[in-house]
Amino acid sequence: MAASPFMDAPVSVDNKTATAILQYKGVPNTVIPILPKLPSPNDTSFALDYNGKLRSLNTPNFPALVPLKVDRRLFYTIGLGINACPTCVNGTNLAASINNITFIMPKIALLKAHYFNLPGVFRTDFPDRPPKAFNYTGVPLTANLGTSTGTRLLRVNNRISSKFNR
Repeated sequence: MAASPFMDAPVSVDNKTATAILQYKGVPNTVIPILPKLPSPNDTSFALDYNGKLRSLNTPNFPALVPLKVDRRLFYTIGLGINACPTCVNGTNLAASINNITFIMPKIALLKAHYFNLPGVFRTDFPDRPPKAFNYTGVPLTANLGTSTGTRLLRVNNRISSKFNR
């Protein structure tokens, strides 16, 4: 198994490939794995083709039933920002963000914190839209440099119609 970053913007990235070998039970150790040939980091057509093949598992046994009434509208922007970094060479680092927020990995699993009501692990005030508007599709790419950091979640209502309970 192998994975590498996709980057079609003119920004330098750490282009390291992550690899893993899965050893299935019953397969002899004499089978030598061959790593797949990965596309170029900026191969947009490959990335779009791959994303276009992602589908739900919609089957008669597991129908993809979704509510038809929209009761909340969310507007998410995925961006790249620059945050201060005192220990970095140039004093800043690139930070991916959703709605101007860069996720900070907590030391306790989010589901564990939720189910055991552990305080201080995450906040539930993730915004429905970016708190700071910017040109979401234009240039320059540095138009939205500052992001906030945190472990923030968006709670959605768990009201599910009886037709979804199987």
